[in-house]
Amino acid sequence: MNRRDGHGEEGADKPLFERSGGMYTVDAVKGYRKLASRMFANDVGRAFEELVSNAVDAYPPDLDREKVRVELAFGEKCASVTDWGEGMSLERVRCLLTLGGTDKGFSGDRIGRFGVGFFSLFDPDLQTAKVRVTTRCEDRQAEITFTVGDPAVPPAIEARALDEPLPYATRIEVTFRSARSPDVCKRWIEGKAGFYPYDITINNRKPLSIWKRGKHTRLFDTGYIKGRIYSAVKTEVRILCRYNYLRTLIPDQIADECESEGGIDFLEMPKLPELCVDLNCNHLNVILSRNSFPWDAAACRMAKELSSLLRGCLLRRLSEENPRLQVRHSLVYANQYVFRRRLGRLARDIRGGRYVSDAASVECRLFEERLFTLEGKRGLFSLMDMCKLKTSGLPLFYCAEMHSVNWLNRRYRHDFVLVLSKYRPQGMPSDYVAKVFQAVFGGFQVDLDLIGRNPEWIRKLVEDGIIKAEDLASDLRLNSRPPSDPEEQRLLEELSAWLRRESVARVLRSNFQFRVQDVDLGLFEAKGRDANVLAAFFDHEDKLLVRPPKEIDAEARLKIGLNAGNPLFQSLKWSRESNRAYYMLGLIVHELTMTQRLVPHSCKFYYVKHNVETELMVALQAELMGEAAS
Repeated sequence: MNRRDGHGEEGADKPLFERSGGMYTVDAVKGYRKLASRMFANDVGRAFEELVSNAVDAYPPDLDREKVRVELAFGEKCASVTDWGEGMSLERVRCLLTLGGTDKGFSGDRIGRFGVGFFSLFDPDLQTAKVRVTTRCEDRQAEITFTVGDPAVPPAIEARALDEPLPYATRIEVTFRSARSPDVCKRWIEGKAGFYPYDITINNRKPLSIWKRGKHTRLFDTGYIKGRIYSAVKTEVRILCRYNYLRTLIPDQIADECESEGGIDFLEMPKLPELCVDLNCNHLNVILSRNSFPWDAAACRMAKELSSLLRGCLLRRLSEENPRLQVRHSLVYANQYVFRRRLGRLARDIRGGRYVSDAASVECRLFEERLFTLEGKRGLFSLMDMCKLKTSGLPLFYCAEMHSVNWLNRRYRHDFVLVLSKYRPQGMPSDYVAKVFQAVFGGFQVDLDLIGRNPEWIRKLVEDGIIKAEDLASDLRLNSRPPSDPEEQRLLEELSAWLRRESVARVLRSNFQFRVQDVDLGLFEAKGRDANVLAAFFDHEDKLLVRPPKEIDAEARLKIGLNAGNPLFQSLKWSRESNRAYYMLGLIVHELTMTQRLVPHSCKFYYVKHNVETELMVALQAELMGEAAS
C-alpha cells in the first residue's frame, strides 16, 4: 500500500466545475471542502452516526439483526467505533480512500450508498485531528491513518500492514482537537441509537431500544415496511430508512406530500389521535445528507402501506366499547371526512339495493355509526339510516343549533331535519359537513342556520317546489277582544305597569320599527298557520301592523296585543308567581318580531330578538335592583 499525501491550495482560484472539450472536470479539493463542511452543516454530530452505519454494513446482510454487535466509546478528546463484522476487502479499502467510492450500490440491505459519509468526520466544526482505522483486510491486518493539517484540504493518508492479529474486525478511532467534539457526537448518537435493532453499547451501556415490546406497543412487518405502533400524547410518524432516522411527520403531511409530489390522486390516511408510529422502510431513496427523501414511487408505496396499517388500527378502535362518547364521536367524524368517497359509494349501494354490511370493513363501521340527531325522532341515527329515510330528489335539511330547526314552521317538503351532534369536535375542516353530506347524499344541501342569508337557496327551493312562495309570508289573522275574566285583567294590568316604565319603553322604541312614545295592552284571538303567536302590534283602531306607517304622530299610542289562546299566556294567567309579568316580557319580545315582515326563524328574526332580549334583560334587572335597594 502506498502513501497518499493531501492536496495543497494549488488552483484555489479555479471554479469547482470546469468544462473542456465537452467534458466537465471537478476540482477535488473544493469538492472535498464542500462535502465535508456542508453535508451535516446543522448537525455535525451526525457525522459519527456515519461510522455506526458503516459498522452495521460490515456484517453479512442476511445475518440475524440481534447478532450485529457494535461498541462505541467516548473519551476526553477521542471516540471510537468497533465491530466484529467481515472486515474490509482491498476493494473496500480502495473505496474508503476515494471520495464518493462505494461498493454498496443501491442495495436495500445496506445503509450506506453514496461513499461520502466517512469524510463528514473532517467537517472543520468537529475539529478532527486524526482518524485511525484498523481492520482485517482479507488475510492480513491493516492500519490506515488520516491526519488533518489544514482543515480546508483533504487529510494526509498513511497505510501499513500490522503483524499482530486483531480481536475485532474493524475499529475506527477519532482524535479531536476540542474536548467539546466527543460530547457533540455522543449526544447525537445517544438520541438515535435506540432506533437500531442491533446490539449497540455506548461506553459499555446499552441505550434504550424502541423495539422492546410494551403493554401498549405493537410491532408490525408488512414485508415492505417494519416498525411499531404505540400510544403517545401527540400523533406523529417517525420515518427510518435502514434504521437511520430521517424525518418526523404527521399522517396528514404524508398524505399531502404523496398527493402533491407522488402523483396519488387521493390518499385516505386514517386519523387516530394519540397514536404514534415508528416506521422503517429500507427502499427509500434518501438524499445525500440523509435527512429526507423524494416522494417517488418507493415513498408513495410506503405511504399506502402505512394507510392500510392505520386502517386496521382504526377498525380495532371502532370495535372497542368506549364509554367516552365524545372521544368516539370525534374519531368517527374525523374519519368520515377522510373516507367520504367510500361512504358515497356505500350510499349509492343503499339506493340501488346492493348494500351488504361488513363488520370487518372500516367504511361500513363509519357508515353505520349512530351519532346524528333527527329533530322529532328518538335516538341516534347513522348515515346509513338517513340514506334509507331520505327521499331521492329532496334536499337534506340540517342545522348545527336547535334554534333554527323550526324555520318557516317546517312548511317545506322534507324527510327529516338533521341536528348535528353536540359531540362534533372542534378544529374540524370548515368544509367537513358540506363534503361528507355531498358525497353521501348528493344533490342540494340546505343549512337552516344560514338560509336567511342566502336568498338564492330560497329561490331554488321555490323553483323546485320544496316550499311555496306564499309560505314565506305569514297569514296570521287577529281579532281583538276584551278580557273575559278577572285573571286575564289582572295579568294585563301587571304587564302594563312594566311597559309604562321608561327603561322598558326605551328598549322597545329603539329596537322595533315602530317609533312611538307609549304602548297599551290588549287581547286578541288568532287564526291561521301562525295561530300560536303570543304577541303582535296593533294600531289605535285595533288593526294589525306588519309595517311601520309612513308618518306617526309623536303622541300616538300603540297597542301590543296578547293572544289569549296561547298556552303560555294561559299558564301564566293562573300562576301565583309574584314576578310572572317579568318572565312574560321576554316571551312577548320573542313574538313581536314575527309581525314585522320578518321570515319566522330567519337570521334577521334572531338578530332582532337577541338585541331586544339582551337590552330588555339589562333594563329589567336594573329596575328590580332599584326596587330591592329602596
